[in-house]
Amino acid sequence: MYYVYPAYIKKENGRFIVEFIDFELLTAVGKTYEQTLQRAEDILGERLYGLEKEFKSPPKASTYVDIQGEKTLIGVDLEMYKKKVMSSSVRKSVTIPSWLNELSITRGINFSKVLQEALKKELGLK
Repeated sequence: MYYVYPAYIKKENGRFIVEFIDFELLTAVGKTYEQTLQRAEDILGERLYGLEKEFKSPPKASTYVDIQGEKTLIGVDLEMYKKKVMSSSVRKSVTIPSWLNELSITRGINFSKVLQEALKKELGLK
């Protein structure tokens, strides 16, 4: 799901600061405007992912036009964010019949690749 939240943006002491309106203590700081927006997107994704893991709903976004001061919109595709941060591999042990193991080895089957493809298919993922 794609989320968009308004935030204040300001330049202070030679750095840019983004403060999210709908989240307490959620701030991104950077040397450049672009770096700060990227960091804001990352911390927004991190916060939303944390809420999801806790089975909590994200707050409703404030209406952009009702916000006073210099503002911007920060968006994050939560599914893409999760793929980015959860791309590390984990070791799994599986049990298969010995004849299937031997046949697979002789045919040069990559067990990890086959398991990943099967799981993605089963879960309806690309």
